[in-house]
Amino acid sequence: MTESRVLVIGDSVLDTYWHGSCSRINPEAPIPVVKYNYEEFRAGGAANVALGLKSLGSNVSILTSIGNDIQGSHLKSILLDSGVEVYNHPGQEQTTNKLRVLVNGQQLARIDFDYYSPSIKSLCFDLENVSVIVLSDYNKGVLADCGEIISEACDLNIPVIVDPKGTDWKRYSGATLITPNEKEFLNYIHAAALDVSISSDDLSCELSNILFDVSKSVNVDAILCKLGSEGMELVTKDNTHVKFAARKVNVVDVTGAGDTVLACIANCIDKGINLVEACRRSNIAASMVVEKMGTSVVNEDELHNMLYPKGTSQKIIIDRERLLKLCNLHKNCDLTVVFTNGCFDIIHEGHVQYLEEAAELGDILIVALNDDDSVRKIKGDGRPINKLESRLKVMSSLGCVSYVIPFWEEKPIPLIELLQPNIIVKGGDYENTEDIIGYDVVEKYGGRAVLLSAVPNISTSSIISKINESGCN
Repeated sequence: MTESRVLVIGDSVLDTYWHGSCSRINPEAPIPVVKYNYEEFRAGGAANVALGLKSLGSNVSILTSIGNDIQGSHLKSILLDSGVEVYNHPGQEQTTNKLRVLVNGQQLARIDFDYYSPSIKSLCFDLENVSVIVLSDYNKGVLADCGEIISEACDLNIPVIVDPKGTDWKRYSGATLITPNEKEFLNYIHAAALDVSISSDDLSCELSNILFDVSKSVNVDAILCKLGSEGMELVTKDNTHVKFAARKVNVVDVTGAGDTVLACIANCIDKGINLVEACRRSNIAASMVVEKMGTSVVNEDELHNMLYPKGTSQKIIIDRERLLKLCNLHKNCDLTVVFTNGCFDIIHEGHVQYLEEAAELGDILIVALNDDDSVRKIKGDGRPINKLESRLKVMSSLGCVSYVIPFWEEKPIPLIELLQPNIIVKGGDYENTEDIIGYDVVEKYGGRAVLLSAVPNISTSSIISKINESGCN
Protein backbone atom coordinates (compact mmCIF):
# COMPACT_ATOMS: atom_id res chain seq x y z
CA MET A 1 0.00 0.00 0.00
CA THR A 2 1.40 3.40 -1.06
CA GLU A 3 1.41 5.83 1.85
CA SER A 4 -0.46 9.11 1.59
CA ARG A 5 1.40 12.40 1.72
CA VAL A 6 0.65 16.05 2.42
CA LEU A 7 1.68 18.70 -0.11
CA VAL A 8 2.64 22.10 1.30
CA ILE A 9 2.73 25.06 -1.11
CA GLY A 10 3.79 28.53 -0.07
CA ASP A 11 6.38 31.10 0.89
CA SER A 12 9.36 29.76 2.79
CA VAL A 13 11.51 31.82 5.14
CA LEU A 14 14.86 31.28 6.81
CA ASP A 15 14.73 32.29 10.46
CA THR A 16 18.23 33.25 11.62
CA TYR A 17 19.03 33.72 15.30
CA TRP A 18 22.10 35.57 16.52
CA HIS A 19 22.63 34.56 20.15
CA GLY A 20 24.65 36.87 22.34
CA SER A 21 25.14 38.39 25.77
CA CYS A 22 25.10 41.93 27.08
CA SER A 23 26.86 43.55 30.03
CA ARG A 24 27.04 47.24 29.07
CA ILE A 25 25.29 50.12 27.28
CA ASN A 26 26.70 51.67 24.13
CA PRO A 27 28.37 55.04 24.99
CA GLU A 28 27.45 56.30 21.50
CA ALA A 29 23.69 55.86 22.04
CA PRO A 30 21.42 54.49 24.79
CA ILE A 31 21.32 50.97 23.36
CA PRO A 32 22.79 47.68 24.59
CA VAL A 33 26.10 46.38 23.27
CA VAL A 34 25.66 42.75 22.29
CA LYS A 35 28.58 40.36 22.27
CA TYR A 36 27.93 37.83 19.51
CA ASN A 37 28.26 34.18 20.58
CA TYR A 38 26.79 31.99 17.82
CA GLU A 39 24.12 31.82 15.13
CA GLU A 40 21.31 29.34 14.57
CA PHE A 41 19.12 28.61 11.54
CA ARG A 42 15.51 27.43 11.57
CA ALA A 43 12.86 26.98 8.91
CA GLY A 44 10.06 29.54 8.82
CA GLY A 45 6.90 30.16 6.83
CA ALA A 46 5.75 27.30 4.63
CA ALA A 47 8.98 25.45 5.42
CA ASN A 48 8.06 25.46 9.12
CA VAL A 49 4.61 24.06 8.27
CA ALA A 50 6.30 21.24 6.38
CA LEU A 51 8.59 20.49 9.32
CA GLY A 52 5.61 20.55 11.67
CA LEU A 53 3.80 18.00 9.53
CA LYS A 54 6.88 15.79 9.39
CA SER A 55 7.30 15.92 13.17
CA LEU A 56 3.66 14.85 13.57
CA GLY A 57 4.23 11.77 11.42
CA SER A 58 3.04 12.79 7.94
CA ASN A 59 4.91 12.17 4.71
CA VAL A 60 5.52 15.66 3.35
CA SER A 61 6.42 17.34 0.08
CA ILE A 62 6.85 21.10 -0.27
CA LEU A 63 6.52 23.20 -3.40
CA THR A 64 8.09 26.55 -2.64
CA SER A 65 10.56 29.17 -3.90
CA ILE A 66 14.00 29.26 -2.29
CA GLY A 67 16.78 31.52 -3.55
CA ASN A 68 20.19 30.47 -4.85
CA ASP A 69 22.06 32.06 -1.96
CA ILE A 70 23.69 30.89 1.25
CA GLN A 71 20.42 31.43 3.15
CA GLY A 72 18.65 29.22 0.62
CA SER A 73 21.28 26.52 1.11
CA HIS A 74 20.71 26.58 4.87
CA LEU A 75 16.94 26.34 4.39
CA LYS A 76 17.11 23.47 1.90
CA SER A 77 19.45 21.54 4.20
CA ILE A 78 17.06 21.90 7.14
CA LEU A 79 14.17 20.55 5.06
CA LEU A 80 16.06 17.71 3.37
CA ASP A 81 17.77 16.59 6.59
CA SER A 82 14.32 16.32 8.20
CA GLY A 83 13.03 14.08 5.40
CA VAL A 84 10.87 16.66 3.62
CA GLU A 85 10.76 16.28 -0.17
CA VAL A 86 11.57 19.69 -1.73
CA TYR A 87 10.37 20.98 -5.10
CA ASN A 88 11.80 24.44 -5.79
CA HIS A 89 9.85 26.85 -8.00
CA PRO A 90 12.38 28.80 -10.10
CA GLY A 91 12.64 32.56 -10.33
CA GLN A 92 13.85 33.68 -6.92
CA GLU A 93 17.51 34.59 -6.51
CA GLN A 94 17.50 35.50 -2.82
CA THR A 95 15.79 33.90 0.16
CA THR A 96 13.59 35.82 2.57
CA ASN A 97 15.45 35.92 5.87
CA LYS A 98 14.25 37.11 9.27
CA LEU A 99 17.26 37.83 11.45
CA ARG A 100 16.60 37.95 15.20
CA VAL A 101 19.11 39.18 17.78
CA LEU A 102 18.71 37.43 21.14
CA VAL A 103 20.37 38.42 24.40
CA ASN A 104 20.27 35.84 27.17
CA GLY A 105 17.34 34.16 25.40
CA GLN A 106 15.34 37.41 25.03
CA GLN A 107 14.66 38.90 21.60
CA LEU A 108 16.24 42.33 21.28
CA ALA A 109 15.67 43.13 17.59
CA ARG A 110 14.50 41.66 14.29
CA ILE A 111 15.79 42.59 10.86
CA ASP A 112 13.78 41.42 7.83
CA PHE A 113 15.24 40.77 4.39
CA ASP A 114 12.16 40.33 2.21
CA TYR A 115 12.35 38.94 -1.33
CA TYR A 116 9.46 38.07 -3.59
CA SER A 117 8.83 35.14 -5.91
CA PRO A 118 6.86 34.66 -9.13
CA SER A 119 3.50 33.07 -8.34
CA ILE A 120 2.75 29.40 -8.88
CA LYS A 121 -0.38 29.59 -11.01
CA SER A 122 -0.80 25.88 -11.78
CA LEU A 123 0.54 22.77 -10.13
CA CYS A 124 1.93 20.70 -13.00
CA PHE A 125 2.59 18.33 -10.14
CA ASP A 126 1.88 14.64 -9.58
CA LEU A 127 -0.99 14.57 -7.08
CA GLU A 128 -1.17 10.78 -6.82
CA ASN A 129 -1.51 9.77 -3.16
CA VAL A 130 -1.70 13.43 -2.03
CA SER A 131 -4.27 13.43 0.79
CA VAL A 132 -4.22 17.12 1.73
CA ILE A 133 -2.88 20.33 0.18
CA VAL A 134 -1.74 23.10 2.53
CA LEU A 135 -1.38 26.68 1.28
CA SER A 136 0.89 28.68 3.59
CA ASP A 137 0.62 32.26 2.38
CA TYR A 138 3.15 34.78 3.72
CA ASN A 139 2.46 37.38 1.02
CA LYS A 140 5.81 36.81 -0.72
CA GLY A 141 4.34 35.97 -4.13
CA VAL A 142 4.15 32.17 -4.35
CA LEU A 143 0.39 32.10 -3.74
CA ALA A 144 -0.54 35.46 -5.29
CA ASP A 145 -2.57 33.64 -7.94
CA CYS A 146 -3.54 30.30 -6.37
CA GLY A 147 -7.10 29.95 -7.72
CA GLU A 148 -6.18 27.33 -10.31
CA ILE A 149 -4.31 25.27 -7.72
CA ILE A 150 -7.43 25.12 -5.54
CA SER A 151 -9.58 24.33 -8.56
CA GLU A 152 -7.31 21.42 -9.54
CA ALA A 153 -7.46 20.07 -5.99
CA CYS A 154 -11.26 20.36 -5.89
CA ASP A 155 -11.54 18.41 -9.14
CA LEU A 156 -9.63 15.57 -7.43
CA ASN A 157 -11.54 15.88 -4.12
CA ILE A 158 -8.34 16.81 -2.28
CA PRO A 159 -9.03 19.04 0.75
CA VAL A 160 -7.21 22.38 0.76
CA ILE A 161 -6.26 24.10 4.03
CA VAL A 162 -5.19 27.76 3.80
CA ASP A 163 -3.43 30.15 6.14
CA PRO A 164 -4.45 33.43 4.43
CA LYS A 165 -2.66 36.76 4.12
CA GLY A 166 -3.74 40.14 2.84
CA THR A 167 -7.35 41.02 2.08
CA ASP A 168 -7.86 39.39 -1.33
CA TRP A 169 -9.50 36.26 0.04
CA LYS A 170 -11.45 35.63 -3.16
CA ARG A 171 -8.38 33.85 -4.49
CA TYR A 172 -8.98 31.15 -1.85
CA SER A 173 -12.48 30.42 -3.21
CA GLY A 174 -13.24 26.70 -3.10
CA ALA A 175 -10.85 25.91 -0.23
CA THR A 176 -11.90 23.51 2.52
CA LEU A 177 -10.73 25.66 5.42
CA ILE A 178 -9.02 29.01 5.98
CA THR A 179 -7.34 29.84 9.29
CA PRO A 180 -6.97 33.62 9.81
CA ASN A 181 -6.01 35.18 13.10
CA GLU A 182 -8.20 37.89 14.64
CA LYS A 183 -6.24 40.81 13.12
CA GLU A 184 -6.28 39.27 9.64
CA PHE A 185 -10.00 38.60 9.94
CA LEU A 186 -10.81 42.16 11.00
CA ASN A 187 -8.64 43.56 8.19
CA TYR A 188 -10.56 41.48 5.68
CA ILE A 189 -13.94 42.56 7.07
CA HIS A 190 -13.02 46.24 6.77
CA ALA A 191 -11.39 45.90 3.33
CA ALA A 192 -14.26 43.88 1.87
CA ALA A 193 -16.85 46.33 3.28
CA LEU A 194 -19.17 43.43 4.05
CA ASP A 195 -22.64 44.15 5.34
CA VAL A 196 -21.91 42.93 8.87
CA SER A 197 -22.17 44.76 12.17
CA ILE A 198 -19.03 45.06 14.31
CA SER A 199 -19.44 47.23 17.38
CA SER A 200 -15.74 47.16 18.23
CA ASP A 201 -12.56 45.27 17.52
CA ASP A 202 -13.69 42.73 20.13
CA LEU A 203 -15.31 39.91 18.17
CA SER A 204 -16.25 37.75 21.15
CA CYS A 205 -20.02 38.33 21.02
CA GLU A 206 -20.52 38.61 17.28
CA LEU A 207 -17.97 36.28 15.74
CA SER A 208 -20.13 33.26 14.92
CA ASN A 209 -22.54 35.04 12.60
CA ILE A 210 -19.75 37.07 10.99
CA LEU A 211 -17.68 33.95 10.32
CA PHE A 212 -20.67 32.29 8.67
CA ASP A 213 -21.29 35.34 6.46
CA VAL A 214 -17.63 35.49 5.46
CA SER A 215 -17.48 31.77 4.66
CA LYS A 216 -20.34 32.26 2.20
CA SER A 217 -18.80 35.43 0.76
CA VAL A 218 -15.37 33.87 0.21
CA ASN A 219 -16.89 30.49 -0.79
CA VAL A 220 -14.99 28.22 1.59
CA ASP A 221 -16.32 25.23 3.50
CA ALA A 222 -15.14 26.47 6.91
CA ILE A 223 -13.26 29.21 8.76
CA LEU A 224 -11.19 28.70 11.90
CA CYS A 225 -10.47 32.07 13.53
CA LYS A 226 -7.44 32.08 15.85
CA LEU A 227 -8.12 34.39 18.80
CA GLY A 228 -4.86 34.15 20.74
CA SER A 229 -5.51 33.92 24.48
CA GLU A 230 -9.23 33.52 23.77
CA GLY A 231 -8.70 30.23 21.91
CA MET A 232 -10.24 29.52 18.52
CA GLU A 233 -13.66 29.49 16.89
CA LEU A 234 -14.77 27.26 14.00
CA VAL A 235 -17.77 27.82 11.74
CA THR A 236 -18.63 25.64 8.74
CA LYS A 237 -20.89 26.32 5.77
CA ASP A 238 -23.50 23.94 7.24
CA ASN A 239 -23.46 26.26 10.30
CA THR A 240 -21.61 23.94 12.65
CA HIS A 241 -20.19 26.22 15.31
CA VAL A 242 -17.56 25.17 17.86
CA LYS A 243 -15.49 27.22 20.32
CA PHE A 244 -12.14 25.94 21.59
CA ALA A 245 -10.97 27.50 24.85
CA ALA A 246 -7.31 28.41 25.13
CA ARG A 247 -5.12 26.31 27.40
CA LYS A 248 -3.48 28.38 30.14
CA VAL A 249 0.26 28.46 29.43
CA ASN A 250 3.37 30.53 30.03
CA VAL A 251 3.82 32.16 26.62
CA VAL A 252 7.51 32.37 25.67
CA ASP A 253 7.32 33.08 21.92
CA VAL A 254 4.30 33.14 19.59
CA THR A 255 6.47 32.67 16.48
CA GLY A 256 5.14 29.81 14.37
CA ALA A 257 1.94 29.21 16.33
CA GLY A 258 -0.15 29.66 13.18
CA ASP A 259 2.14 27.27 11.31
CA THR A 260 1.54 24.68 14.02
CA VAL A 261 -2.25 25.07 13.74
CA LEU A 262 -2.01 24.56 9.98
CA ALA A 263 0.30 21.55 10.26
CA CYS A 264 -1.75 19.83 12.98
CA ILE A 265 -5.05 20.20 11.12
CA ALA A 266 -3.54 18.86 7.88
CA ASN A 267 -1.89 15.98 9.76
CA CYS A 268 -5.21 15.03 11.36
CA ILE A 269 -7.08 15.12 8.04
CA ASP A 270 -4.28 13.03 6.52
CA LYS A 271 -5.01 10.45 9.25
CA GLY A 272 -8.78 10.48 8.64
CA ILE A 273 -9.72 12.55 11.69
CA ASN A 274 -12.73 14.85 11.32
CA LEU A 275 -12.42 18.63 11.14
CA VAL A 276 -13.78 19.45 14.60
CA GLU A 277 -11.39 17.05 16.33
CA ALA A 278 -8.54 18.26 14.09
CA CYS A 279 -9.17 21.86 15.21
CA ARG A 280 -9.36 20.79 18.86
CA ARG A 281 -5.96 19.14 18.60
CA SER A 282 -4.48 22.08 16.72
CA ASN A 283 -5.62 24.39 19.53
CA ILE A 284 -3.70 22.24 22.02
CA ALA A 285 -0.66 21.98 19.74
CA ALA A 286 -0.52 25.76 19.32
CA SER A 287 -0.59 26.21 23.11
CA MET A 288 2.39 23.88 23.34
CA VAL A 289 4.54 25.57 20.69
CA VAL A 290 4.20 29.06 22.23
CA GLU A 291 5.92 27.67 25.33
CA LYS A 292 9.06 27.15 23.22
CA MET A 293 11.64 29.74 22.21
CA GLY A 294 11.85 30.65 18.53
CA THR A 295 10.36 29.02 15.47
CA SER A 296 9.48 25.53 16.72
CA VAL A 297 7.32 22.48 16.06
CA VAL A 298 5.39 19.97 18.15
CA ASN A 299 6.18 16.32 17.58
CA GLU A 300 3.89 13.31 17.56
CA ASP A 301 4.84 12.03 21.01
CA GLU A 302 4.52 15.47 22.64
CA LEU A 303 1.00 15.91 21.30
CA HIS A 304 -0.01 12.35 22.23
CA ASN A 305 1.24 12.87 25.81
CA MET A 306 -0.69 16.14 26.07
CA LEU A 307 -3.89 14.55 24.76
CA TYR A 308 -3.44 11.47 26.94
CA PRO A 309 -1.22 12.35 29.96
CA LYS A 310 0.93 9.93 31.92
CA GLY A 311 -1.21 7.37 33.67
CA THR A 312 -3.35 6.93 30.59
CA SER A 313 -3.33 3.34 29.39
CA GLN A 314 -0.76 2.51 26.69
CA LYS A 315 -3.53 0.54 25.03
CA ILE A 316 -5.07 3.78 23.74
CA ILE A 317 -3.83 4.48 20.22
CA ILE A 318 -4.92 7.66 18.46
CA ASP A 319 -2.67 7.38 15.39
CA ARG A 320 -3.97 4.96 12.78
CA GLU A 321 -0.55 4.49 11.19
CA ARG A 322 0.90 3.53 14.56
CA LEU A 323 -1.83 0.95 15.11
CA LEU A 324 -1.28 -0.39 11.58
CA LYS A 325 2.39 -1.02 12.36
CA LEU A 326 1.47 -2.82 15.60
CA CYS A 327 -1.22 -4.82 13.83
CA ASN A 328 1.17 -5.92 11.07
CA LEU A 329 3.80 -6.84 13.65
CA HIS A 330 1.33 -9.13 15.44
CA LYS A 331 0.17 -10.75 12.19
CA ASN A 332 3.78 -11.32 11.11
CA CYS A 333 4.19 -13.29 14.35
CA ASP A 334 1.24 -15.49 13.31
CA LEU A 335 -1.06 -13.92 15.88
CA THR A 336 -4.75 -13.58 15.05
CA VAL A 337 -6.09 -10.02 15.16
CA VAL A 338 -9.76 -9.58 16.11
CA PHE A 339 -11.60 -6.29 15.53
CA THR A 340 -14.87 -4.94 16.86
CA ASN A 341 -16.42 -1.51 17.12
CA GLY A 342 -19.25 0.38 18.79
CA CYS A 343 -20.30 3.30 20.97
CA PHE A 344 -19.79 1.48 24.30
CA ASP A 345 -21.31 4.42 26.11
CA ILE A 346 -22.06 2.79 29.49
CA ILE A 347 -20.08 -0.42 29.95
CA HIS A 348 -22.28 -3.18 31.40
CA GLU A 349 -22.24 -6.97 31.91
CA GLY A 350 -23.36 -7.62 28.34
CA HIS A 351 -20.45 -5.62 26.93
CA VAL A 352 -17.91 -7.40 29.15
CA GLN A 353 -19.17 -10.86 28.21
CA TYR A 354 -19.25 -9.92 24.53
CA LEU A 355 -15.68 -8.53 24.58
CA GLU A 356 -14.33 -11.55 26.47
CA GLU A 357 -15.89 -13.89 23.89
CA ALA A 358 -14.49 -11.76 21.06
CA ALA A 359 -11.00 -11.89 22.60
CA GLU A 360 -11.16 -15.69 22.78
CA LEU A 361 -11.47 -15.84 18.96
CA GLY A 362 -7.87 -14.71 18.53
CA ASP A 363 -4.75 -13.31 20.18
CA ILE A 364 -5.18 -9.53 19.82
CA LEU A 365 -8.47 -7.65 20.31
CA ILE A 366 -8.81 -4.16 18.84
CA VAL A 367 -11.86 -2.12 19.91
CA ALA A 368 -12.76 0.95 17.84
CA LEU A 369 -14.96 3.53 19.58
CA ASN A 370 -17.23 6.01 17.81
CA ASP A 371 -16.28 9.59 18.63
CA ASP A 372 -18.87 11.81 20.29
CA ASP A 373 -20.16 13.36 17.04
CA SER A 374 -20.75 10.00 15.38
CA VAL A 375 -22.46 8.63 18.53
CA ARG A 376 -24.80 11.63 18.42
CA LYS A 377 -25.65 10.92 14.79
CA ILE A 378 -26.35 7.24 15.56
CA LYS A 379 -28.07 7.54 18.95
CA GLY A 380 -29.52 11.06 18.82
CA ASP A 381 -29.12 14.17 20.97
CA GLY A 382 -28.32 13.44 24.60
CA ARG A 383 -25.84 10.73 23.74
CA PRO A 384 -23.17 9.83 24.51
CA ILE A 385 -23.61 9.94 28.26
CA ASN A 386 -19.84 9.57 28.65
CA LYS A 387 -17.40 11.58 26.50
CA LEU A 388 -14.87 9.87 24.25
CA GLU A 389 -11.92 10.34 26.64
CA SER A 390 -13.85 8.59 29.44
CA ARG A 391 -15.00 5.75 27.18
CA LEU A 392 -11.43 5.20 25.92
CA LYS A 393 -10.08 4.98 29.48
CA VAL A 394 -12.80 2.58 30.67
CA MET A 395 -12.42 0.33 27.62
CA SER A 396 -8.62 0.25 27.94
CA SER A 397 -8.93 -0.94 31.56
CA LEU A 398 -10.50 -4.26 30.49
CA GLY A 399 -7.98 -7.09 30.51
CA CYS A 400 -9.37 -8.76 27.40
CA VAL A 401 -8.81 -5.63 25.24
CA SER A 402 -5.42 -5.17 23.54
CA TYR A 403 -5.86 -1.77 21.86
CA VAL A 404 -8.52 0.95 21.75
CA ILE A 405 -8.77 3.51 18.97
CA PRO A 406 -11.34 6.25 18.27
CA PHE A 407 -12.86 6.63 14.81
CA TRP A 408 -14.67 9.58 13.30
CA GLU A 409 -16.77 8.04 10.56
CA GLU A 410 -20.26 6.64 11.15
CA LYS A 411 -19.01 3.26 9.91
CA PRO A 412 -15.60 1.69 10.61
CA ILE A 413 -14.96 0.65 6.98
CA PRO A 414 -11.81 2.81 6.53
CA LEU A 415 -10.27 1.30 9.69
CA ILE A 416 -11.08 -2.25 8.61
CA GLU A 417 -9.64 -1.61 5.15
CA LEU A 418 -6.46 -0.18 6.69
CA LEU A 419 -5.84 -2.75 9.44
CA GLN A 420 -7.23 -5.83 7.65
CA PRO A 421 -7.92 -7.79 10.87
CA ASN A 422 -8.22 -11.57 10.59
CA ILE A 423 -11.67 -11.51 12.21
CA ILE A 424 -14.32 -8.83 12.67
CA VAL A 425 -16.94 -9.36 15.37
CA LYS A 426 -20.36 -7.91 16.16
CA GLY A 427 -23.02 -8.65 18.74
CA GLY A 428 -26.57 -9.92 18.50
CA ASP A 429 -28.06 -6.83 16.83
CA TYR A 430 -27.52 -8.62 13.52
CA GLU A 431 -29.32 -11.72 12.24
CA ASN A 432 -26.67 -12.90 9.75
CA THR A 433 -22.91 -12.47 9.49
CA GLU A 434 -23.46 -11.09 5.97
CA ASP A 435 -25.22 -8.11 7.56
CA ILE A 436 -22.16 -7.12 9.62
CA ILE A 437 -20.66 -3.82 8.46
CA GLY A 438 -17.34 -4.66 6.83
CA TYR A 439 -18.29 -8.24 5.95
CA ASP A 440 -17.65 -7.74 2.22
CA VAL A 441 -14.30 -6.07 2.96
CA VAL A 442 -12.89 -8.91 5.08
CA GLU A 443 -14.20 -11.53 2.65
CA LYS A 444 -12.14 -9.97 -0.15
CA TYR A 445 -8.80 -10.29 1.68
CA GLY A 446 -9.53 -13.69 3.23
CA GLY A 447 -10.70 -12.69 6.69
CA ARG A 448 -13.99 -13.66 8.28
CA ALA A 449 -16.88 -12.13 10.18
CA VAL A 450 -18.28 -13.66 13.38
CA LEU A 451 -21.62 -12.95 15.03
CA LEU A 452 -21.83 -13.38 18.82
CA SER A 453 -24.99 -13.78 20.87
CA ALA A 454 -26.14 -10.82 22.95
CA VAL A 455 -26.81 -11.09 26.67
CA PRO A 456 -30.62 -10.81 26.90
CA ASN A 457 -32.38 -7.89 28.59
CA ILE A 458 -29.19 -5.83 29.03
CA SER A 459 -28.42 -2.71 27.00
CA THR A 460 -27.23 0.84 27.52
CA SER A 461 -30.62 2.17 26.41
CA SER A 462 -32.48 0.02 28.96
CA ILE A 463 -30.12 1.18 31.72
CA ILE A 464 -30.73 4.82 30.81
CA SER A 465 -34.49 4.19 30.77
CA LYS A 466 -34.40 2.64 34.24
CA ILE A 467 -32.41 5.62 35.56
CA ASN A 468 -34.95 8.04 34.05
CA GLU A 469 -37.89 6.07 35.42
CA SER A 470 -36.37 6.01 38.91
CA GLY A 471 -36.04 9.80 38.89
CA CYS A 472 -32.33 9.65 39.72
CA ASN A 473 -30.17 12.54 38.51
